[in-house]
Amino acid sequence: MDDQSSLQPKKKIVFIGGGGGVRNIAPALRDAYDFTAIISTFDNGGSYGRLRGPYRSPLTGDVRSALAALSDNHLGELSEYRFERGDVEGHAFGNILLTAMHATHEEPATAMEKLHQLYHVRGRVLPVSYTYADINAELMDRTILRGESAIDEPHAKSHVRIRRLWLDPEPVLAPGIVECLAAADLI
Repeated sequence: MDDQSSLQPKKKIVFIGGGGGVRNIAPALRDAYDFTAIISTFDNGGSYGRLRGPYRSPLTGDVRSALAALSDNHLGELSEYRFERGDVEGHAFGNILLTAMHATHEEPATAMEKLHQLYHVRGRVLPVSYTYADINAELMDRTILRGESAIDEPHAKSHVRIRRLWLDPEPVLAPGIVECLAAADLI
């Protein structure tokens, strides 16, 4: 016997952020709501940062974390595995998979569709942009920091406030972002 609430469409929740937030929030919400994660694609640190340059992939480690959090199969857990030795030391398996998917598909949106299928995603993961861009910061003393890892990690100028931030080149929103936000019940 169906409960009346099961006939109601699920409320649409859109989460905007990075992989860590989605990893912590999505598992609790993905079954009860129509859950979409809009993920930043401008990270350039860690394992992903080492792959990003040579392959110019906009599919970041944060995208990997979001796919893993919404995955309904073992691939989600496996994609978080980090290699401990050899040429792939420090890389997350999922970062290598995302890079390979990007490299073998002409359209990044097609790569994302395939990744949703592979991960059996419950909900959606939307990269905010498929533009390969870096976040930059100008500090109050006019010093320019290029790339998220240069801004994020402690450095000699960590005490100097940020004057402005920008993305270079200016990215284009990925298809579906505006429509997703307009249709959301909660952001």
